[in-house]
Amino acid sequence: MTKRNAWSRAETAELLDIIRTSCVSFLDGTINNRKGQMYRQIEYEMQRRGGTGANRDARQIEHKWKNLKFGYERYKSELEQHAANDSKSWLSTLKPCEFYTELEELFSVVEQRTATAVVSGSPEVETIVGIEGVTYYDEEFVTEEGQELAVDDDTVVIEEIVYDSQDAIEFEEPVPGPSTSKASSAPLQPAQPAAPKRKKLTAENMDGLLLRICEMQKQHNDTFNRNQMEYIENEFETFREREREHLLQLKLDLEVLKQKFLARIQKIAIGEGGPNEAVEETVVGHEAKRRRVGTGAGRRK
Repeated sequence: MTKRNAWSRAETAELLDIIRTSCVSFLDGTINNRKGQMYRQIEYEMQRRGGTGANRDARQIEHKWKNLKFGYERYKSELEQHAANDSKSWLSTLKPCEFYTELEELFSVVEQRTATAVVSGSPEVETIVGIEGVTYYDEEFVTEEGQELAVDDDTVVIEEIVYDSQDAIEFEEPVPGPSTSKASSAPLQPAQPAAPKRKKLTAENMDGLLLRICEMQKQHNDTFNRNQMEYIENEFETFREREREHLLQLKLDLEVLKQKFLARIQKIAIGEGGPNEAVEETVVGHEAKRRRVGTGAGRRK
């Protein structure tokens, strides 16, 4: 798994400033954040400011905010534990939480707004207007382990991310054209089905996989052996056929030579030809036979 780009201190400070100034209504529950509107609003605001965090998208912003929130809650619980067991020697040394002061102020503002809304009985209701140029996502968000969390000066990496029901988001389909309050009533396209997840490798799965591999290898070996035997049989039949043809040609050549020699012997016996003529014709016949056999071998090849 590739490691995400670490957030700089300036980017994190800018993120907290935007949340404190523009997104408190999402944190106190006035506006529902189920579709991830808060993260897209932060993304748009960071792009509008054009600072160091202008290249961050809503997905990275969500990761960073939840990491900060988890680190804050963890450090706060450790502080309470130390306060309750100050005299205990088994307590470990507290690791400083970066941006603890800013997060404490932010959550104090959220608690004050929540308390005010409960007392008044008429919580402020805000409407959100679509923001032009905001990035949307088609697929549901999948959490990944190994996210970076700055809980001390050394930027400790925490492999656990705590999610609450309010911050579990589902990204919407992109809405083309300028966004208005009427655009929210348009029907959304159905989300694409998520890719099937691979099964986790266990001892049982490993045994089944090995059995399947052995079975496939056995089938492959049987097929290979059968094909090789068929090939050898075909080659042997071809060789036998050529052998029969060659023997037949030899028999024919021997019969022709036999007839020629018998005819020559008869001519010599009656005095029509001499021995020299017979020798010359025999040599010529052998050369013709060699040419004929060579030509036939070339055609067979």
